[in-house]
Amino acid sequence: MVVGAVRARRRRHAAPPAADEGVPTFRVVALGPRGSGKTLLLASMYHQMQTLSGRSYFLTAPYEQVVLLNQWFTDVADTSRDWPSGTAVGETRDFLFTVRTRAPSGTLYTVMHLGYLEYAGGLLTDAQAPGATGQAELLGRIESAHALLGIIDGYRIRQCLDGHSEGLMRLQQSLTAMISLMMLASSPITFVITKWDLLHDIDVDEDARLRRVRKFLMSNQGFHDLVQAHSAHRVVRLIPASAVGPDFAELDPRGMVAKLPDGQLRPTNVDVPLSAVVPDVFEQVERAMDRAKLQAELERVGRRVRPGPAAALTE
Repeated sequence: MVVGAVRARRRRHAAPPAADEGVPTFRVVALGPRGSGKTLLLASMYHQMQTLSGRSYFLTAPYEQVVLLNQWFTDVADTSRDWPSGTAVGETRDFLFTVRTRAPSGTLYTVMHLGYLEYAGGLLTDAQAPGATGQAELLGRIESAHALLGIIDGYRIRQCLDGHSEGLMRLQQSLTAMISLMMLASSPITFVITKWDLLHDIDVDEDARLRRVRKFLMSNQGFHDLVQAHSAHRVVRLIPASAVGPDFAELDPRGMVAKLPDGQLRPTNVDVPLSAVVPDVFEQVERAMDRAKLQAELERVGRRVRPGPAAALTE
């Protein structure tokens, strides 16, 4: 196994054209079990990416969606409140982000639109009532997606490493559900380990922690087979992320994730999943666009992917 990383790249480009005509829209579907942290990841991701913050691009969204995302982030940050509720069964959260960049002149340009779909985790793991259409709709959205994010609950990984049978059962259930859907997909796959802060003490070295977790996941036969099948054509990434950072929450005596009264919110790597998806998206574009137009779109991106720990799940 070879550990890879998302490296920073700085490129200089000519200013893109001002018109937004023909701006492409790409669809990203996030899959993960109930309680895996999909909602917190999304809220924290937007909070980080709504400004440039060292990148050459930032995200915007319709105002009503911005209000909702900011409310979730505020609820997370308030240590006197419980964690926000997840996506209810039958509830679909469909967000439309716009990737923008600012030219040296100060003029804003639209690079692309990203549709981000978050489904209820129960659709992955729970039997549906007769006549329910949620799972069929999910299959259709997966088939039409340009990229998939597989959300793996870091809390369940921690339970597994600590020898708790419930964690192993829940993780196996969620992996099996995701694998059965992703095996049918032709789009790029990025796995995101949420709640990475809960794994901080399994090794003093960040890369060693990631290698250990990757080795554990690859010991799952279904996960291993999925990675091998997809990595024959493209990179399958594994990205650790924490929506709250290392100093905000801990496991209480009951083994539950609890906010610290004086916790400091410092999200970690939450911008990396979408930053990694962008190159994959353009690979998809290449199949439908002539190279001249593709080059024009690449020049409009002028992207700079921030460095952060990430692993390629390829041999």
